[in-house]
Amino acid sequence: MIRLALFSISFMLLADVYGQQPDFAIVGQDDGVIEEITVISGVSLQLNTNFTEVRGTEVFFPANDRTSSTDTPFSIGFSFEFFGQPYENYFIGANGYITFDNPPWNPAPSLTSIPYNVPTPPYPLNSIFGTFKGWEATSGNHVTRLTIGDAPDRRLIITWCEIPALQSDSNGSFQIILYESGEIEIHLIEIPFSNYAGNETAVGIQSSNPFQGLSAPQRNYGPWPPVSQESWRFRWVNSDYEVESINHEPFAVAENLNWYELEGTTGRNLISDQQQVSVTPKLSTRYLAEITSCWGAVITTAELSVIVEGVFPNAFNPRSSVPANRTFKMPVIPDAVVANYRLQVYNRWGQLVFETPDVNTGWNGRMQNTGQDCPAGVYHWIILVEENGKTPVTNSGAVMLLR
Repeated sequence: MIRLALFSISFMLLADVYGQQPDFAIVGQDDGVIEEITVISGVSLQLNTNFTEVRGTEVFFPANDRTSSTDTPFSIGFSFEFFGQPYENYFIGANGYITFDNPPWNPAPSLTSIPYNVPTPPYPLNSIFGTFKGWEATSGNHVTRLTIGDAPDRRLIITWCEIPALQSDSNGSFQIILYESGEIEIHLIEIPFSNYAGNETAVGIQSSNPFQGLSAPQRNYGPWPPVSQESWRFRWVNSDYEVESINHEPFAVAENLNWYELEGTTGRNLISDQQQVSVTPKLSTRYLAEITSCWGAVITTAELSVIVEGVFPNAFNPRSSVPANRTFKMPVIPDAVVANYRLQVYNRWGQLVFETPDVNTGWNGRMQNTGQDCPAGVYHWIILVEENGKTPVTNSGAVMLLR
């Protein structure tokens, strides 16, 4: 069956755990997988995705709020043990940490004390730093949170994505992952240097006891240089934590969606970075949707081939010697299924001169109600099509009436 209406497409993730190289498909309004569709030239297609369902939940902070944690807790999604104590909820700090303590909590990003084994607050207790420094996590930037998996292998992923560092021209990205098993991973994707507070920065964990904490090696609170692609794992072993360096494999949370029009075998043109995009191909075209993480890692793609047949005429002459050129109507592809079709033609003053619900009936250049010939000139047309009771589509254009 060929569809000639608004064509809504979405992505279907078929993997049990999102992010593990899932099968990725384009599906139509009837949830069937679609890799190719045939349309008439000039018909608009609305390409949609379920991108908002695929990505994590965004957490925003007020503008210029560099110190506070979120006021309300977020659910971890499972019971997580931290320094031997179980927790169900957590808070996100604007300057690069999560904490299991209740607010109000206002740690200053200009701390001068080392937040491990040194009882000189203020600094966040009962917290995970990944990284704790001066970040400009304002309303224009965000953190994402996402819990995935099934018991007993669930995990919580919190990602600071392209957050500006204070007194720096660079942005930073990093990630904290909590595993249901109790393990903690901290991934430093890109941590720039900042002139703010001497670039004092920390990566590690701190218990509710100010004397009990652990930093990653050479990543205690101090002015260490910029780093990228560095990862650490913290394990609870014999009533205390151990830390080890691990391969840099942050979890690629969906952050960006780009639509491309493909050319040949390698060329592609970016046409949109929005979840929805409207296209009106005049020739057969291939479209690619690509989901990437905030650091540019390609997570998955989907492709749709649009085969274009038939062309809306831009002129006609009721006195033409060619019968097909004597009326204006939508070209029909054999075996096409068109529901609730309606063609309307208006003159330049906005007056309706012709209307029909029959896809096989065209306008002959006369006023529909009187049969009087309309003068030569440009007329505007609107075609409304509905695909089997689905959302109607409106396509429009102009046609020249010749005499």
